[in-house]
Amino acid sequence: QSFHSLINILRSHKHGAELRFHQLPNQFILTFRIQLFNIAAVTGGTLIHGQSFHQSFHGSVNNGCRPYYLFLCDVAQGTHHFRTPIQTGLDIMTHLRGRLSGLGIPHFVVDLPDGMGKVDLAPHRMTQTDNHCVTFKNWFGASVPYLDGI
Repeated sequence: QSFHSLINILRSHKHGAELRFHQLPNQFILTFRIQLFNIAAVTGGTLIHGQSFHQSFHGSVNNGCRPYYLFLCDVAQGTHHFRTPIQTGLDIMTHLRGRLSGLGIPHFVVDLPDGMGKVDLAPHRMTQTDNHCVTFKNWFGASVPYLDGI
């Protein structure tokens, strides 16, 4: 008899030291089709550099947990001291890209105020377009030309 439900479990951590998975047996995960996801928030104060998120997301993937969202702190009364600039999140994403596999890269999102939804952000990598050539900046800063649709 097969069990067709899908169970999604969301965890929240942003530093490798917080990885304390109560690992479920693999057969249990496969039988019940459990998917583990991590959501993390970029908050003011400590641990808002790319290396700490790199350790966290790498550890997540190694423990069968997929990094899903990297959020900025919501705009809400009393949370001003947790807020960080959008550029901080973009810098973290720049650090992660090229250092982690695609499975370890979360979506960087801003949750808009007043229930207006989430916006997915990514560092801008197209630096120049000229005729049929687009120049990109890769994850370590080199400019790379790309022939577009000739």
